[in-house]
Amino acid sequence: MMIFSSLYAYFMHGVEPVNQENKEPDFPWPLTMRWPLIAWNTLFLEKGAYQYKSDRSPEWNRGAYLVQGAAHCGSCHTPRGLGMQEKAYDESQKGFLAGAKIGGWEAFNITSNMASGIGSWSQPEIVQYLKTGNVPFKAQAAGSMAEAVTHSFSKMDDADLQAIALYLRDYTVRR
Repeated sequence: MMIFSSLYAYFMHGVEPVNQENKEPDFPWPLTMRWPLIAWNTLFLEKGAYQYKSDRSPEWNRGAYLVQGAAHCGSCHTPRGLGMQEKAYDESQKGFLAGAKIGGWEAFNITSNMASGIGSWSQPEIVQYLKTGNVPFKAQAAGSMAEAVTHSFSKMDDADLQAIALYLRDYTVRR
């Protein structure tokens, strides 16, 4: 919370305001058309907030919330459909976090599956990977995952990383 209060103080008191009219968007056609987005949202948008699972621990729920939401792990690690939508959004749906090809990279299965996932990884190894991008003799982050480690996961607190690791260790992909 201290980071947000520091940022708020900086932007409210340390940055001089600028008097400038908002600019009109200058996107070329067809990017100005809204109906394709409305159609995509109608077909694919998953609505609603995270549903707390009362049969699971608060730490597990925190991990699930982060993986499914803020960390958006499924954006790379879940297969995509014809409309480029994620085919699954949580552990109740088939294929969630089962691995996918995206942008020329292989985003691996990050479920606890022993054969194709990270089932052989310990919880501390998952935390180490998210913090540093490296687990000796197992993995080195590259491409988009290296960026995610550098700009996101390495900045998270240990409790959140532990919660993510707990959730990933507990979840086995549904086929």
